[in-house]
Amino acid sequence: MWSDPDDRRTMWIRCRARDLLTAGDGRARVLGSARVDVRTGANRVVEEITADPPHPGLEHLIGQRGGGGFRKQIDAAVPGERDAGTLLFYLLDDVPAAALIGAYVWSRFDADGRPRVGMPAPPPSSGAVAPTAIAMENICAGWRTGGTPMRLMTGGQPPIGPTPQAPDLTPADDPLAWHELDDLPPASMRRRRRVDVATDPGGVVVIDAMFRDSCCTPDGVDTAVHEYTMQATVDRDTATITHIHAEPRVLPFVECPSAADNVTRLVGAPIAEFRTSVLAMLNGTDCCTHLNDALRALAEVPVLLEQL
Repeated sequence: MWSDPDDRRTMWIRCRARDLLTAGDGRARVLGSARVDVRTGANRVVEEITADPPHPGLEHLIGQRGGGGFRKQIDAAVPGERDAGTLLFYLLDDVPAAALIGAYVWSRFDADGRPRVGMPAPPPSSGAVAPTAIAMENICAGWRTGGTPMRLMTGGQPPIGPTPQAPDLTPADDPLAWHELDDLPPASMRRRRRVDVATDPGGVVVIDAMFRDSCCTPDGVDTAVHEYTMQATVDRDTATITHIHAEPRVLPFVECPSAADNVTRLVGAPIAEFRTSVLAMLNGTDCCTHLNDALRALAEVPVLLEQL
């Protein structure tokens, strides 16, 4: 995701997805791929959208706001893609979250385009609460009442949390592990997901997944903003979760990691229903919105199991 420095309301979102099958002998082949390109304008409204392979129904999404209501419009635009767990649906479902997080990059710049660094000092207490804080209060573990962003918000912006340099994720011995990715341009962010599904010698389905949002700083360094890893096992006969663990790696506020332990509530839940059940079981200060997104993306695991 990247924005136009001359018009911060305009954002381009380029989405890529791929299913890759690695056989027992180590040989890999691509089973399918998809691409979605989106341009949003003021208030995250979709102004242009294309896909490869193309889909005529995508025109329905032009004029829709890339917010919470966007996902309700996906079924009308591309009926059947959700139930089939296609790569096109996988990408479209992530557009509203990408449009939201993409604007974070501007928190690293001031109004004049100069780098903004460090965590601001707490503002003088006036008894008033910023409108942004009111809208975000208790939406997740990090934005709980009295939490770091609620206390330290200044000028309508939350404080900048820790953003360490993001190491390369492609292992030297597995060049196919990730897509080929261009360098991040200025004023840009990148969201990366990996969902690996395998069966162990006992026939147990094992999931190893990770998620990262990273941001290109004003001096061109790729830094991690949010990052989780997840491990889970699934009963193949019932397609339900038998074990799940989430490990926070990078999060902006000290309150954020408290949500990770709550993923155990999903034990026994059908994984194919994660697009809705995660939101029902993990919400408010019990959730992390980025962790929820990462968990919801596991709903297509049964599609991958069919490939095995």
